[in-house]
Amino acid sequence: MSLAIDLAEQGWVPDPIVRLGIRHLVKGRLRDLYAGSDHHRLVRFEALMHSLRQSSVALATEAANAQHYEVPTGFFRLILGRH
Repeated sequence: MSLAIDLAEQGWVPDPIVRLGIRHLVKGRLRDLYAGSDHHRLVRFEALMHSLRQSSVALATEAANAQHYEVPTGFFRLILGRH
């Protein structure tokens, strides 16, 4: 799977094939989520909620901030103009 993702991210796989692969993965994930009895789905949902409550609101904030500041100020001046 990792090789397929690497090839897709590098642009070697045509977009229609990438979309087909994504649809296939989502369909499988949804099938897994809805599998089992109501009780089993509720247990999985509660486990997910517990996990989300224990995790940080934002992940990798330093990387996100660095990406925001990668675009030079001059670019925004050129695109947005004077206000």
